[in-house]
Amino acid sequence: HSFPTRRSSDLEECNWALTAGEIDDFTDSQNNEERKYFNSLVNLMERELSQIEKKSTLKGPKVNLIEVFCSDQSTLTEQVNQLGGKALRFGLNQGDLQQSEGRKRLLEAICRHRPEHVWVSPTCKPWSKWSNLNQQKSLELWDRIHAERRDMLSQVALCLVVCRYQHRCSRHAHWEQPKGSLMFMLPYLHELSRYMVDARPDMCTAGGPP
Repeated sequence: HSFPTRRSSDLEECNWALTAGEIDDFTDSQNNEERKYFNSLVNLMERELSQIEKKSTLKGPKVNLIEVFCSDQSTLTEQVNQLGGKALRFGLNQGDLQQSEGRKRLLEAICRHRPEHVWVSPTCKPWSKWSNLNQQKSLELWDRIHAERRDMLSQVALCLVVCRYQHRCSRHAHWEQPKGSLMFMLPYLHELSRYMVDARPDMCTAGGPP
């Protein structure tokens, strides 16, 4: 398609044209409650981290890896320890990371042990291929899945804050999601492309024989 360019005389007769800079104000005027909610979570967790960092005067032994949102039998931590490194797990048994007390324990561990790597694997179910398919089957499923996504945004916000912190400390962060996950389509995560690289290892063979 082609669209003719309006003459300058036409533009002078109408007031809908946006001049340079006005597009930002126009965009900001659009109400986006989810974005506001996500940003409020990030700001809250950044404050929590800042307070903990200031109080973390006692340093523990440095570790190679802290694994977050993992099971008690996670292979990654097991492999690091078997190879002579030092890895710690932080799963449900260590604390509920959707609550402030659980986040406090995790952030204290990160500040205390200064891990070279942090590996986060937040819940992927609401953004999975199956959820994307199921949400199209009925309005009830659409509402349920989007409610689950909103509930899980606290996990996404925490992972973003941890990745930012590791980057500021010149250390490494890794964010695990299945190939088909829509989580990284969230516009709030676009900043990750500035300091993280997209990698797709075969997790099914991790720790297996060469």
